[in-house]
Amino acid sequence: MGCSKHPIELKLHILQLFEEDHYSISELCERFLLDYQTFYRWRMKYEAGGREGLQEATSCKFYSKELKIAAVED
Repeated sequence: MGCSKHPIELKLHILQLFEEDHYSISELCERFLLDYQTFYRWRMKYEAGGREGLQEATSCKFYSKELKIAAVED
């Protein structure tokens, strides 16, 4: 998993607003400046794993150029 600029509390809040029929997906994406794919990805992760499913990695992982080239070549 990658890093996320959105805290888990915000993700849960947005999903809750949708589930309680307060807003449509398009309204939420516009209001919170989200891409539709981001919303759907959060929703799938939440449905599959609950709160823990929305948890992102605690740090971004960086890989060297050499490691990336070796992975592509394999």
